[in-house]
Amino acid sequence: YVASPINFLTAFVPADFLREFLMLSVCVEVGCASGFMAIFLKKTFHRNGLPLVFFSAGYGFCAFFMGYYWNVIWLNTVAMLPLVALGMILMWRENKFCLYTISLALSVIANYYVGLFACIFVFLSFIGYSIIYWNGIKEFFGRLLRTALFSGIGIMITAFLTLPAYNGLSLTYSANNSMPDVWRTYYAWSEIMSQTLDFIPPSTTENLPNIACGMAAVFFGIMFLTTRKINWRAKAVSVSLLVFLVASFNVNVLDYIWHGMHATNMIPHRFAYLFSFVLLVMAYRAYTLIDKAKIWNVLIAFFGATMIVRISWLVQAGAPLWGSFLLI
Repeated sequence: YVASPINFLTAFVPADFLREFLMLSVCVEVGCASGFMAIFLKKTFHRNGLPLVFFSAGYGFCAFFMGYYWNVIWLNTVAMLPLVALGMILMWRENKFCLYTISLALSVIANYYVGLFACIFVFLSFIGYSIIYWNGIKEFFGRLLRTALFSGIGIMITAFLTLPAYNGLSLTYSANNSMPDVWRTYYAWSEIMSQTLDFIPPSTTENLPNIACGMAAVFFGIMFLTTRKINWRAKAVSVSLLVFLVASFNVNVLDYIWHGMHATNMIPHRFAYLFSFVLLVMAYRAYTLIDKAKIWNVLIAFFGATMIVRISWLVQAGAPLWGSFLLI
């Protein structure tokens, strides 16, 4: 529980000031999450300026942080996800591997459980990147080899912590898990869609996934799909990734696999922050092309965001969804 750098410092804090220190550490971690997100967006899209603050703050203040800020053992790894993503981009574009290897290792060391989600995200991102930037089978296998090699090195760096943890956990009651026999869903799909809005109180121990990251992300995320300057492969991959994450929130077997072949005890959908990250990246990409947008791009994004707000309101009120088409 004190494997992360910030949490480890609690060993040097007097018990009387522990609560205040943890409060300060949460602020630091939220700030790091926003800062790392800004670095990722700046280096990936080669844009600078004040808008970086707003989109990066959408990650640091997303519903996942707001709902689980009290769970200090997870926040470091969540905050470092943008660095892992930036490391992936640099490794694939420029054959630079140091940032990826170190950030992935630190993510797993800070919390091996949430670090598992980062590793799965790397795998999904590799598939998506290869589809978007397909340039031949030779380059594909070269990229695959680099990703596997430096991922393996990053994981091996963590062996001093992960191997004892694995051996210890294998002796606990939680090791006795089995794959669900029947595929089923937890919620109505509209309930998950409603969680993209900020005014919905975040889940703290139970209930729906925390995926909200600002209405600007929803608006520009929809505009991402209508902007002609963004190729169809990028749109298809981005939407497929979001759909897969939503399906993983709702389908018991997928949820079980994501959590390391384990059924969670409270705090469901612990990988929900990945949805916010992907949506914010889509939104910022669309924003960088705002000067190329047409009026119909804006109108479609506005109508789509309005429909999501309407559906959310009906879900919270328990009204039938056909009412979403009545603009009252």
